[in-house]
Amino acid sequence: MLFLCQPNLSILTVLCCSLFEQEMAERMNKMRRLLVSNLEKHCTFREWSFLSGQSGMFAYTGLDAKVCKELMRSYHVYLLLTGRISLSGLTEKKCRVCG
Repeated sequence: MLFLCQPNLSILTVLCCSLFEQEMAERMNKMRRLLVSNLEKHCTFREWSFLSGQSGMFAYTGLDAKVCKELMRSYHVYLLLTGRISLSGLTEKKCRVCG
């Protein structure tokens, strides 16, 4: 914590944390858009735009427990059995699997 007492280092720390936060938010938004895009292309039995209106690290997909178990078992996409998924745990490859 000594570095916080030094003005130059504390400003640098705040800037780095701010940039990291911005990059993570952009990445989660990208994963959300990619997930929605792939679901809309491949899972036409349902309308998925409601996912785009959500914000934050998590998304409620509305998938049932059976589908969630299959995603976890076969593709290592981890989500709760309620359909709640962590966007920070998604990758582009896993978004393609979801679709």
